[in-house]
Amino acid sequence: MIETADAIMSMLDAMQASLKDSPPPTSPSLRKSTERAIAYRQRTFKSTVLRVYSLEKRAQSIIQVYQALITQADSHAMKFIAVLTLIFLPVTGVATVFSSPFFNVDFDLDSTPLRVAQCFWKFWAVVAPLTFGTCLLCMLWFQFPADFSIRHPISSFREGSSVRKWAQSQKEKRARRKQGKLGV
Repeated sequence: MIETADAIMSMLDAMQASLKDSPPPTSPSLRKSTERAIAYRQRTFKSTVLRVYSLEKRAQSIIQVYQALITQADSHAMKFIAVLTLIFLPVTGVATVFSSPFFNVDFDLDSTPLRVAQCFWKFWAVVAPLTFGTCLLCMLWFQFPADFSIRHPISSFREGSSVRKWAQSQKEKRARRKQGKLGV
């Protein structure tokens, strides 16, 4: 639509230019009415182009909102995967560190083919607190993201930590006191 409207506007410009270059008609009122008609059509197509640009921007805005929603859904899925990883990470880490067999499997014996080692409780005594602590840290991280920033402390200070908010409030108090002293 924009291309068509631009083509029509360039045609109207050419018509207007040729009208100015043409010899004066026998009736001056005919020339004025033709000029007004061309100017009216130019304004009409100009407003049409502006409306189409507006519609295009609205469509782009809707597309961006849709992409943001998709990204947000992906973000929730990634958080879920991260939480699952955090839950199972201590278990796999401790299992590899201990790397001793907690289960004795012997299928040749008929009575007890599966025997658990006596130190199996140590595995859970280490894994359970690690898993709980990791999950607690993850929950705190999601609850207070500015306070648990991995970035440099100065950048997290600039981005909105509670220390920055306190410093901003102190700065505002000093500015109010200074204005009070100046009588402003």
